[in-house]
Amino acid sequence: MKVLRALRYRSFALLWGGQTISSIGDFVYQIALVWWVLRVTGSAVAMGTVLICANAPMVLFLLIGGVAGDRLPRIPLMLVSDLMRAAIVGLVATLALAGSLRVWQVCVASVLFGVVEAFFRPAYTALVPELTPLDALPSANALTSLSLQSGRIIGPA
Repeated sequence: MKVLRALRYRSFALLWGGQTISSIGDFVYQIALVWWVLRVTGSAVAMGTVLICANAPMVLFLLIGGVAGDRLPRIPLMLVSDLMRAAIVGLVATLALAGSLRVWQVCVASVLFGVVEAFFRPAYTALVPELTPLDALPSANALTSLSLQSGRIIGPA
């Protein structure tokens, strides 16, 4: 199948597989936070605030992240971004397990997560053409989109 052509290139296949799993985890995390906020507060406004805190920084910092992705080495930028996202998720999980997580902390974590994502996404997008030959680029782009959309479906499920 032509859509799977890019998976013949090991570097892309590894990147794509890892980011597919990461994307699913990102959406599981986002849904878990929203449910937690709704359960604790019972407020749709608080839930909406958390979602705004998660998505607004992505929009606001995407251009800066794009510049960073063009000027800095992409793989280290992506690794640092992933490690920072893991640290944020780990901190939120630790606070939740300890029973000391508060809504304001979820908002701060969501803002930080969104900022870090704004640096990760452009670096990933720019790295894909470096890892795949021109004839496999449509396949790589389709697979990248597929993994993001799959995360949007599987994560909440």
